[in-house]
Amino acid sequence: MTLLRFLALSVLGAFTTLAACSGDGGTKGTPSSAGASGEAGAADSEAGAAGSEAGAAGSEAGAGSLGLFEAFERAQDLVRRSPDHLSAMADAVVETKDAQKIFEFVRDQILTYPPSIDGFGNCVSAQRWGVRGTLRGGAGTPREKAELLVSLYAKAGFEAAVVRGTADPTKLDGKQVLLRALDRTLAPPATPDEAAEIRRALGNAPPTAREMIDPKGKQAKALADSLLALLDPAAAVAAFDFTLTDFPLVRVDVGGTVKFANVIDPDAAFGEPGTTKDPLAAAAADDAPSVLVRLEGARADKPFERFTLVQNTYAAEDVVGRRINLNFAPPIATRALVGTLPRNINTFVPVLSVAGAALT
Repeated sequence: MTLLRFLALSVLGAFTTLAACSGDGGTKGTPSSAGASGEAGAADSEAGAAGSEAGAAGSEAGAGSLGLFEAFERAQDLVRRSPDHLSAMADAVVETKDAQKIFEFVRDQILTYPPSIDGFGNCVSAQRWGVRGTLRGGAGTPREKAELLVSLYAKAGFEAAVVRGTADPTKLDGKQVLLRALDRTLAPPATPDEAAEIRRALGNAPPTAREMIDPKGKQAKALADSLLALLDPAAAVAAFDFTLTDFPLVRVDVGGTVKFANVIDPDAAFGEPGTTKDPLAAAAADDAPSVLVRLEGARADKPFERFTLVQNTYAAEDVVGRRINLNFAPPIATRALVGTLPRNINTFVPVLSVAGAALT
């Protein structure tokens, strides 16, 4: 690799990794070659071992004070116990093995997104990013909410399946399904002293009060109204069609009794389908989309001939709510890297990685 190419790729890597300096749960990477993968994996393992040793040494040196890694662990545990941590809430409600509580969790805590950009077309089968992405992001299409409920029921030991029904217009309409607000509050159950201790261990300053900009949205509405007034009415797109016909719901066997769970109606009671007739079997869901990430390069003497440096395809549900990072790492074991002069490092391997919660 020439110096010019190395500098260009390094600058690109620096810009793409600025937001990834603080991982929040784990990382899974895709190196550009098998050989580099083995060396990078060894480097990661040695780095983890060195970090553990450093953490242990720091704890002993602190003589009872909270160590860096212990502070991270306690902070993560507290965040997981916050009322807005949906994955933890799902685990807790599954443990109750209460079919109604599991239904109410999905109905109340997961918002419903339109199955298409202009209405409820393909409502029974459309997916935006899959079940895991729906739980992590707190929102999904009607089918994704139904599939999420089925997966939680399966974990709790219930037999369940997605079915389809025709909405009863006297009980359910599209606006009722989509236009509802849901407030989520980050409130880790930490005492002021505990929070201060964790901040000190992590080297963070106490939080400062922040003033919200336009808290009631009056300025935003005025700006939107002024911009809409400037638009040519003839260029306006068709209004969103809130007409709701067929939609997915869940059939679950509770102690030998079949119950229907309507997870898109915010007012539906457990066992109340909200349909004009008995629901029928539903076709399989559409495939959730995938995300292709590719880094290409070009030589100075052939700038228009691109070649792939590294690429990977991810399921959308595996990256929603997480970060895809690009790093350039020398293929040198960590212990050897510590004693290597920077001028002697002339090879860097591009590595893609996914960072976020619930990764190991």
